[in-house]
Amino acid sequence: MRPPSLAAMVIVSALVAGAAAAQDHADAGAPEPAPTATPSPSAGATHAARRRTTTTHAHTKSVPASRRATSRRRASAAAAHRPADLGDGTSLSVGRHNRGRLLRAHELHTSETLRFKTPTSEAHFGTDELVALLERASRAVMARTPGARLTVGDLSRRGGGRFRPHRSHQSGRDADVAFYLTDPSGTPLDLHRFFDFRRDLTVRGHDELRYDLVRNWQLVEAFVTDEVPVQWIFVSNGIRTRLLEEGARQGASADVLARADAILSQPSHGGIHNDHFHVRIYCPAADHPRCLDDPPLHPWMTGAPTTPATETAPSEAD
Repeated sequence: MRPPSLAAMVIVSALVAGAAAAQDHADAGAPEPAPTATPSPSAGATHAARRRTTTTHAHTKSVPASRRATSRRRASAAAAHRPADLGDGTSLSVGRHNRGRLLRAHELHTSETLRFKTPTSEAHFGTDELVALLERASRAVMARTPGARLTVGDLSRRGGGRFRPHRSHQSGRDADVAFYLTDPSGTPLDLHRFFDFRRDLTVRGHDELRYDLVRNWQLVEAFVTDEVPVQWIFVSNGIRTRLLEEGARQGASADVLARADAILSQPSHGGIHNDHFHVRIYCPAADHPRCLDDPPLHPWMTGAPTTPATETAPSEAD
């Protein structure tokens, strides 16, 4: 078979090139397919969509404003409880006895006249005034009737605030104080717990314990005559009666007996306090207005600031 001639090959190549050019021209001139049509929304659907969008935008704008308002309220509340001067070095009782805190707390320490019921307790902090009151009272009793140390329970935590089982003790103005006790021979006893005394001043199951009326009255007298104004000494009615009788027996003045009569009280709620004294002082004058007293004001406290309230009798101690 003879190979194709040069002329034939040229003719074939020309035919192939022409066919390709024709195809390219056809592709270039062909119309593009029409896009799939999407139904137009109705007027009602369009209005609803716009309403939803508007509502969403309005809600989005209102949330930050609400949060800003909340932040402002919280900042104002914090400012109201923030001390005006943190540089004077004294303690600051903030809020009430049952809803407060304590700044620059003063720590109570043991001494020759004072000991702790629970040495490991974290609640040996109070205002400068409360700590000074306890120290002076313990020395006063020791000076009059030597031989016994005052046993102190809880005051407040270093920063105040709530801690169980107490409902008060939050702002550095409350202290639990044990009764002075002796054995049958009259020897003072240092014990690490409180004991419940009956009206006749005996303790069930502990015939070795005696309620030391002499020293306990002297402690009450030291509290009610101190320069730090005491609002309450919570104690059961039975013990209260015996203490006032002892005060009269020891020759206390009418004014001292009247103050003790007003300050000694059994609270209407909670424990009756037949196992310890609970001492509460008024707000120090320098701590107002951030420190809040609850009524009443005793007659000798006329003119001192207090928080308005209708309650005039103690209802809560612990």
